[in-house]
Amino acid sequence: MNSTASSINNSLGSSDEDSAAPVFLVGPPRSGTTWLQGMLANHPDIGTAQESHLFNQFLQPMMDQWDAMVNFDDGRGGIGLPAYQTHAEFLQMVRSIALDVYRSVPEYHSNTLFLDKTPDHIRCIKTIWKVFPDAKIIVLLRNPEDVIESLMNASKSWGKNWAPSSIISAIRTYQYFFKVEGTNELILNDPRLCMVRYEQMKDNPVVALGKILEYLHIPADEQVLQRMSSSPHQLKKYGEFGNQTGNVVIEPDTFARKKKGQLNWIQKRIISTMLAQHMRDYNHTKPTPTQPNLKYVKVNS
Repeated sequence: MNSTASSINNSLGSSDEDSAAPVFLVGPPRSGTTWLQGMLANHPDIGTAQESHLFNQFLQPMMDQWDAMVNFDDGRGGIGLPAYQTHAEFLQMVRSIALDVYRSVPEYHSNTLFLDKTPDHIRCIKTIWKVFPDAKIIVLLRNPEDVIESLMNASKSWGKNWAPSSIISAIRTYQYFFKVEGTNELILNDPRLCMVRYEQMKDNPVVALGKILEYLHIPADEQVLQRMSSSPHQLKKYGEFGNQTGNVVIEPDTFARKKKGQLNWIQKRIISTMLAQHMRDYNHTKPTPTQPNLKYVKVNS
């Protein structure tokens, strides 16, 4: 590497080392991640903004392509970025891209920690740790039956462009977020991340928030925790969408749906069957697909 390139790389490395890695909040869509994001953002040391989808849509494909090129025998001794950069240099470049994205919003600079809440990043946990080895990752899990019901409900209104409408497609959508090899093992066994249950958070948000802040090494007294759990938070966006539609994120009226119990017993039976092993692994309460009482009329012969 020539002296100019070396000095540029050293400058980038020094700058990046001074930049804190974000905290990542992940979980299947409709698991309550937006709710938890808002409560955490109410802490004076935590900033956040709209979902970035940085890893799942942009950096993960780039890193997958790196691996493909490294392992591809083109007969010429190698082509692509691996012919220009070492693996360490490539990771440094990816890290710089990620930090440039996060540093582009004011909340990154005005708070001790910056939180990237992107549910789909649950599929990128291993990649996140390659880029940010010390990153804190919070995984929010919710009973699959409630997630699936919420996904189907979203398909009828604000989420019609992406949410699944049938029970089978909703189950497969849920399964998709756990399909990356090694994801289940990391969530269930790796002490570097913090797993939170939606049901426990709903029952006692103060206790759940206290657990998360302890994991993040952020002090908080009872008064702060109460304020975090009860005050609304106004999420913001920037960049191109900020220019087009303004900074304020306006959630649809039906976004935070609380009504449950609309699945019938057949749908619950399908969930129980298709997700049996998953629900055992994650210690979820199984759906109780109680068949409705059927009245029979005796016909006299």
